[in-house]
Amino acid sequence: MRQRFLLLFHPRSGSNLITTALADHPAVVMYNELFHHIEVVRRDIRLPGEGAGPCSRTDYYHDGRDPVAFLQEQLYGRDFPPDKTAAGFKLSYFQMRSQANRGFCELLGAPAGLANEGEHEDRLWNWLGADREIRVISVYRRSLLQALVSSLNAVKSNQWWLPANASAKPAAGQRFQVPVEKFRTFVDLMVAGRERACALFADHALLSLEYQEDVVDQYDITMRRIEEFLGVAPLAVRPQLQKQARIPVSEAVVNYAELCQALAGTRYEAYL
Repeated sequence: MRQRFLLLFHPRSGSNLITTALADHPAVVMYNELFHHIEVVRRDIRLPGEGAGPCSRTDYYHDGRDPVAFLQEQLYGRDFPPDKTAAGFKLSYFQMRSQANRGFCELLGAPAGLANEGEHEDRLWNWLGADREIRVISVYRRSLLQALVSSLNAVKSNQWWLPANASAKPAAGQRFQVPVEKFRTFVDLMVAGRERACALFADHALLSLEYQEDVVDQYDITMRRIEEFLGVAPLAVRPQLQKQARIPVSEAVVNYAELCQALAGTRYEAYL
């Protein structure tokens, strides 16, 4: 029986690096953001190593359709070759969560899309939460200030991932003023999203990975852990993406000292 899985993430937490590695594994079917909030992005999005499938130009998820039927027909129940023993996709805390997604996009100044899926949102998440045979890889970033700066950079440069052999766009590596209240709001969104998702999948087999400690500092070890978690043979998969950040967050945030002073002794200090 093919192992079904889900890569649960928040933006700028290393999910693209893991996705490209799994898409390159001969035993794994791995797809990107099948429920991205903008339909044209769902139709066109591609990462290195990702082949044809449910996010092709014909089979992508269309606004207003039944998301559970889509997953059953196009991914989890699809007739893949027998050597494909694991199948999964990426899902962020905010996808198929219209209200939270709008708040996140407004914070970044990014387009939020027009879709309001209504009852389909609860149907998708509740179905995933009820099926305990679906394994969950949860990736997060402890420094949410770094995640925020990386998100702002990606919106400004329109470069959400950088292939290993490519050069960063000139707009990447910008410096930003981060108002204290904006950072607090970002942290609240991320923490609430993660807590809600983790509670939903509390009874699932779950592998939790932190961006810096696991994905960046121990990439090879972490990939072996993921392969073991999915029940596929270990394979040395080289990273197909490179890190985009070129300067430390203390330099990228022009009011870094002000943030540290304002948040000292609060719960937000742990996310700097």
